[in-house]
Amino acid sequence: MPRDVYLALGDSITYGYNASRPERTYAALVHRHAARQGWVAGRFVLAQHLWTAQRLLAAASSLPSALWARTSFATVMIGGNDLRRLLRRQYLPPPLSTISPDHVTRSIHGFAQAFGPLCRLMARSGIPRVVLCTIYNPVPHSPLASGGIDQLNDIICTLAKAHGFTVADVHGAFSGHEAEWIDGYRSGHLDDLISPIRRPIHPNDQGHAAIARCILDAMRDDIRVKSRQAKMSRAGKHRQPLHNDTR
Repeated sequence: MPRDVYLALGDSITYGYNASRPERTYAALVHRHAARQGWVAGRFVLAQHLWTAQRLLAAASSLPSALWARTSFATVMIGGNDLRRLLRRQYLPPPLSTISPDHVTRSIHGFAQAFGPLCRLMARSGIPRVVLCTIYNPVPHSPLASGGIDQLNDIICTLAKAHGFTVADVHGAFSGHEAEWIDGYRSGHLDDLISPIRRPIHPNDQGHAAIARCILDAMRDDIRVKSRQAKMSRAGKHRQPLHNDTR
């Protein structure tokens, strides 16, 4: 069975919220380029609005084995909802509005408890290439949000290294471009997220294109590195050993 499917895992961002057309979502852009390169033929998007890492893990665990066996490469972008629910506590009546460092730690721990098994699931499936995306910060002027997102991204990078996955630094790419790439961006403070409608969270078309570039750049870098390593390995196997003539 050929591996010819691109599997995109995530939440509402991966689903394509706030892209002007379905073909302008980052998953569609990545798939279009990958298909042109002959890397994949099909695409399967597993993503829903408000999904946390735990809900994504549950959904991914239910995918048929035939889909895993056909997946050529996968991308994962998840984590924003794990932290966002906690940050909204500050708008509840006291004392429920208090957010302590322990609250943040528990939220981060909950993310890790689900994201780790998700990574192990993908590793066991033998997908040739997996790209984990770091999470951008829609409210960069909030120290609380920035600290939490940094911790999430540390976990993502640590697990990528542990499993030999590639990292697409979406967080780094968005830094300084939030006003351009986030739909409805306002001040970059936490108060922006209390709006009942059109909260400035999801990327616009430019933002989706930026995420796609990050993923494709990460894939190209990974292909180059692994190709170079393979050439060095082949050269080493053909190299003749040197012998000392002590006669």
